Amino acid sequence: MRSGPTTPTDGVDSALVVSPASLSLAIDEARVLSAIVVVAVSGLVEVAAFRRLFQVNRLDLALSVAALAGVALIGVIQGIGIAVGLSAMTLLWRAWHPYSTVLNRVAGLKGYNDRERHPEGRTVPGLVLFRFDAPLFFANADAFRAGVLAAVAEAEPAVRRVAVAAEPITDVDTTAADMLDELLDQLDAMGVELVFAELKGPVKDKVIRYGIEDRLAVPPFPYTVGAAVHDHVAAHHVQWVDWEDGDGETGTAR
Repeated sequence: MRSGPTTPTDGVDSALVVSPASLSLAIDEARVLSAIVVVAVSGLVEVAAFRRLFQVNRLDLALSVAALAGVALIGVIQGIGIAVGLSAMTLLWRAWHPYSTVLNRVAGLKGYNDRERHPEGRTVPGLVLFRFDAPLFFANADAFRAGVLAAVAEAEPAVRRVAVAAEPITDVDTTAADMLDELLDQLDAMGVELVFAELKGPVKDKVIRYGIEDRLAVPPFPYTVGAAVHDHVAAHHVQWVDWEDGDGETGTAR
């Protein structure tokens, strides 16, 4: 007896018979594999955690969804790589576009507060208290300069001094130092002084090495924002009564 096709058409007939069976088997395998993937990925999903992210931080939610999609569609290693890459990009974006604000004094509240959150607060005449919430480096140096100049332009009465609330500034690189030199040129032309309050010791040492200290007002590095206010009031004979020194409630500028 001979095995195999005996005529040219026998092979075609066999293919027609086998192909549907093979196709059915392939579909079944795909379904099984899909089920395995769904079960595996579902074990990684914590619905409560996603719900919390939706409520408190939509950006972190988007990063989590991207990581999950990468793991499910591409692979575990690739998905983790996507998550790490997106997180790094987010970190850089935040460093390049940090939050900055002008501070004011709110009756009944200790310290100096964000003007955007407390528009009812009072500003010290002739003084801008500018806070920049990031290290100063090449990517955000121009944003710092633009923020300072905008605050000076918007202030009333005319500004005599800018005091940077510098506690969040944990570094100043060479590009940022060059920017500060240019900013000081612009401020000098407007008759405006610059100081850095609450600047950390290692950062202060860098600023001194860059040669910027000699161009700042005296004293160049007040220990606190309150001390910077006191220095300005004394240097420019500003008539200012703090709420803690006034009637205990509002304080008035005399």
